[in-house]
Amino acid sequence: MKEQVPDQQPEQQDEGNPTKGTSWRWPAGVAVVCLIVAAVLSIHEEVKRDRAAEASTRSVAAPSATTTVETRNGRPLMSPYTPPTTTTTTFVETAAIYTPSPRPAAPPTSAYTRPPAPVTTIPPLAAKPVTKIGKSVTYEVISDSPVLNSVTWFDGMNELQQEYPASAPWSLNVVNTATYPMIGLGAQTEGQSVTCRIIVDGRVMDEQTAVGQYAVVNCNA
Repeated sequence: MKEQVPDQQPEQQDEGNPTKGTSWRWPAGVAVVCLIVAAVLSIHEEVKRDRAAEASTRSVAAPSATTTVETRNGRPLMSPYTPPTTTTTTFVETAAIYTPSPRPAAPPTSAYTRPPAPVTTIPPLAAKPVTKIGKSVTYEVISDSPVLNSVTWFDGMNELQQEYPASAPWSLNVVNTATYPMIGLGAQTEGQSVTCRIIVDGRVMDEQTAVGQYAVVNCNA
């Protein structure tokens, strides 16, 4: 910029007034100094603005892009604002699907087979051998009457035998070969008294007497 300097008019001295030609110089000098200072400050501000604009242009421009800066009267113009590129990142969440591994097949179970029961053979029942011939049994009945209404006894096979009427005195000898022999005797008289006796292998095992009309007596061994 061109500095504006006030036109200086050729000093005209008034020969009649010696101070009239110099009184205006002081205000004019002060005005010139003020204009110079204002011009310097204006230039300094313009330089600061140019540097700030240049720094802003450098920071905004992308490294890979070419920016053309236009100038007007030697001053760069503000480049148009370019919004920053927005990058949208989409996160896709993938859920893992659990697939259970197949279990090994169980071995086939064989059907339970019951073992055959052991065959038990029951031996036939053998008869107990007879170690001796048997027991010799003698039955005897006596009464005050010669007639007995009845006489009853066990034979050699444990069978019950009976005789009626019978004569008194009465006696009978048997051999009992049973494993568990049954020996017994009973009698009834026509009179008032009756006696029975049992002898086994020569020993008197039992003897009983009954009295009364038609008395009944019993012996056991």
